[in-house]
Amino acid sequence: MISQCPHCNQSLNLKPAQIEKVENALDRLQSGSLKLNCPHCNKSMELGKDGSLAGSGGTKQKIKGAVSKLSPPAPPDLKWLASTTTVGEGDEIKDIPMALFLMKEGDLRDSVAGSFIELFYQPVYAETAEQAMGKMRFVNFSAVILHSGFEGGSLENSVFHKYMKNMAMSRRRYIYYVLVGPDFHTLYDLEALANSANLVVNEKEVDYLKTIVKKGQADYEALFGSWLAALKGHGNK
Repeated sequence: MISQCPHCNQSLNLKPAQIEKVENALDRLQSGSLKLNCPHCNKSMELGKDGSLAGSGGTKQKIKGAVSKLSPPAPPDLKWLASTTTVGEGDEIKDIPMALFLMKEGDLRDSVAGSFIELFYQPVYAETAEQAMGKMRFVNFSAVILHSGFEGGSLENSVFHKYMKNMAMSRRRYIYYVLVGPDFHTLYDLEALANSANLVVNEKEVDYLKTIVKKGQADYEALFGSWLAALKGHGNK
């Protein structure tokens, strides 16, 4: 049963009684098609016995009100990482930004921090979420890197992640928030957006983190750079 007009694309908004009436008419249909008029544009539509639009190749539209689950776009292809060494090499460094790391001590943290050091960030480490939030009260960090398992539970229950999500946008927009974990899809913007972050990185790709961060920051600058500059120009910090 179609739910919108193929001519004007307006929703038909059929009531249950109207849907039942159309379905009964289709059940009684022996041959040919059932003609309906759109209540918006008054143009004629023809339905085949199976409820599909006549001439549509049997493609069915769901009845108005039914929920259809849309599949999100696939994560980006990362094959280029293995053949790329740097992105934007030779950029001038005007100051030394600070990066706050919420990751358990070990090889993974050393590798992630090392990549940021190569990008001229000064690393600062926090042992607990409370300690990290305390540091952020007194320091304007340019980047914050959180491992999804830092607090021992899920990201959804992370105290620090909630703190970042609820931060005033006047401050949050100037922090590059990176989530690292075993379940993320590296450079998947939709996943980053869903988690209120700027970048997501899977642990398997940390060897390419320097390139990943530069790529992510370049994309962010291209998308929001002019807007942020305009905000500063109008006195919004």
